[in-house]
Amino acid sequence: MKKVPSIGEAEWQVMEVLWQMGRANFTEIRIALKSFDWTQTTIHTMLQRLQKKGLIDIEPDSSPYVYYPLVSKDACRKHETKTFLQKVYNGSLKLLISNFINEADLTEDDIDELMKILKNRKKEG
Repeated sequence: MKKVPSIGEAEWQVMEVLWQMGRANFTEIRIALKSFDWTQTTIHTMLQRLQKKGLIDIEPDSSPYVYYPLVSKDACRKHETKTFLQKVYNGSLKLLISNFINEADLTEDDIDELMKILKNRKKEG
């Protein structure tokens, strides 16, 4: 699998629209992003950046242009998680989880689910 480039928060919002819609033209994207109150120029710039990064493309011969994602949300999540882990916790998953558990308001159900995940992971090796 090819390397997934990092994306900023605003670019993530554009990707969310495309992941949800699958394919969308500029007007559909702009309408989906109306709560952000971004200019058309801003949205065009983000679409161009995402295309240059190889995260989206345009359907050939489409008029108006129809954009679609080239990378899954899951692949981007994994990349962003690894980047965050390295940047904030020097790659220490143990430190991240410890910090999360000690700082989060976990319910008993949350704790049970986390225990179940860890037990399944242990069984898998």
